[in-house]
Amino acid sequence: MELEYLREFVHLADTLNFTATARHFHLAQPTLSKHISILEADFHTQLLKRGHTKTTLTEEGLYFRGVAAAIVEQYEEAKRTIKMLKSRRPLRLSLDIQPNEALVTMVSLATGELEAQGNASLVFNFDAAIRGTEALLRNEADIVIDILAQEEPLPSELTSRLLAEQPFVAIVSCDNPLAGRTAVDIEELEGLTFVKMLSSVNNVFVPGWQAIREACVARGFDPPTKILSVQNFTDGIFAVEQDTVLVLPAARKELRYLAKNPSYALLPVRGDGAFFRECAIYRTEDEERVAPVIDVFLELLDSFFQK
Repeated sequence: MELEYLREFVHLADTLNFTATARHFHLAQPTLSKHISILEADFHTQLLKRGHTKTTLTEEGLYFRGVAAAIVEQYEEAKRTIKMLKSRRPLRLSLDIQPNEALVTMVSLATGELEAQGNASLVFNFDAAIRGTEALLRNEADIVIDILAQEEPLPSELTSRLLAEQPFVAIVSCDNPLAGRTAVDIEELEGLTFVKMLSSVNNVFVPGWQAIREACVARGFDPPTKILSVQNFTDGIFAVEQDTVLVLPAARKELRYLAKNPSYALLPVRGDGAFFRECAIYRTEDEERVAPVIDVFLELLDSFFQK
């Protein structure tokens, strides 16, 4: 039995007007009549007497009107209760990128701000057996913060909002011809082999390889790669040699230490698309619940960078 058929019957029982009910539910009258006939077939009885000028309820129809209205109301009450329970449950947040200082500060401050506003608070999601969008699809996380390329598709059940754009920084060895520059264009990295770090923890490329490749392809070259399985950030740095380059977000805290290391040169990368898009990804059905969280994130990030 379809709940919508019950809604339609209750409205029709109250108005006794097929035309008005069909218009209310944006249905064709034959479709509405078919739905009522299905209900009557379910109960093996006539619920309405259809005349040329008048429609009336049968005794069974009068009884069923009350039952149908109660079922619809119970369903709506269940929806309201479940929504309230969900709103009280903390949102599980997964950081699928190397967190920068701004991001960590944002999440910490957002938790207190959300609780003060009476919105759902945040908890870090360390228990998920899987990561990324798969954790969202399997309901093991509510919000995932990750890097998305401009053209990177998401499953239809998911949506995203941009939080921040982190410029590319190219790391080259001190004996690389580019090492003496203060900045480079994306095109100038053509000919170098890009270190493509593969996390040995969750077997995914980090960070934002798709964004790097997309920016290079837009400039007319597909970057050759050197795949490196890494346990930590240091492994990736040690792989940077004269003919290789490692591209990271400008906000990575490790960059300030590398800036003091004479073995490497850090070069801001210029050009359209030369940035990582840090995004909050979540289930589309959770939009109403997640939206206040994203709004607080954006306010805090704006305040953080202004300072």
